[in-house]
Amino acid sequence: MGWHSFEREGPMQIPDFKRRDFLKTLAVLTPASAVLRSVADEVQAGENQTGLNSKPTFAQSHPYVPVAGWPKLPQNLLLGAVCGIALNKDRVFVLHRGNPPVLCLDRDGHLVQSWGNDVIAIGHYIRVDPEGHLWITDIEHHQVLKFTTEGRLILALGRKDRPGTGPDQFNEPTDVAVSPSGEFYVSDGYGNSRLMKFSAAGKLLHIWGHKGRNPGEFDTPHALCLDTNGKLYLSDRGNSRIQVFDGDGKFLEEWRDYPPIDGLAFGSSQSLGLPCGPEICGDGFGLYAATGRGNEIFRLRSGGVVLESWGGPRSTESEVQSGYVPPLGSFNVAHGIAVDEQGSLYVGEVRSRRIQKLVRQLA
Repeated sequence: MGWHSFEREGPMQIPDFKRRDFLKTLAVLTPASAVLRSVADEVQAGENQTGLNSKPTFAQSHPYVPVAGWPKLPQNLLLGAVCGIALNKDRVFVLHRGNPPVLCLDRDGHLVQSWGNDVIAIGHYIRVDPEGHLWITDIEHHQVLKFTTEGRLILALGRKDRPGTGPDQFNEPTDVAVSPSGEFYVSDGYGNSRLMKFSAAGKLLHIWGHKGRNPGEFDTPHALCLDTNGKLYLSDRGNSRIQVFDGDGKFLEEWRDYPPIDGLAFGSSQSLGLPCGPEICGDGFGLYAATGRGNEIFRLRSGGVVLESWGGPRSTESEVQSGYVPPLGSFNVAHGIAVDEQGSLYVGEVRSRRIQKLVRQLA
């Protein structure tokens, strides 16, 4: 396998060697400007990406209603860019680029606990594994971190502040997917266009992929999900597609003609934890995709067929830069997404620094 460095594209490119200084500067700016994470990552989601011109037209069915007044956070808690949301049976875990970075909410949206200042620099995604542990990717420290729900660090992978292509290194890892056996997968994502498989103890088992457009190649592997059959679903964001692999990294299929997808989450009325795949969900909740700047949510089934789509319109450059907050039910860069056992959606917005809960309407 060849190693390739990730080259950021677009008219607002920021050199890698200046990027961390830029982000640290943003951390001390006003709340409105603190939303500007970097033009080199989430802004990249919508501009000059392959496949946008071939995006199909989907019916806007609007099957969800936003819940006004959710969450009910303390007035002195200012949200940063909300990049990840994860659920267990009674809690909602929010990862944002604020202080502190991890918020634990009850299902009514009240803050129960918060933590993470001493460990997490710039989080990207948060996931709950089948045993109830939390996994967080940190794109500033170039690490993948495993925690208890109370914030005790269990496992840290990657050389802190030392990005690279080595077997014990990441370069801005984006997401994690954990199987019932404890084996897990990492999309090593912004800096390295590759996927990595690890044992439950954190031993590297397999690496595959490099930058490219062919099956099994990637351009910003961004979000991961596993189904109960052990299939791995990857948002290959820069290539505007979802790729599907078996548990050993064998390419199975690709689903094309989407806008760049920032977030993926399975939903099932059967269970939380490891939900069903779209091929066995039938017309159940299926696989949900959040399209970043496009601000659409798709519900997909087997073969990548879009069962429903809603949301939009696409964020303008002015809205992205200003941190514009649209009306409830609309988004400004929909990034993190989670689905509960009732089919309710939780969406984290990067630019408007907001969490929304949306309840599914009954037919």
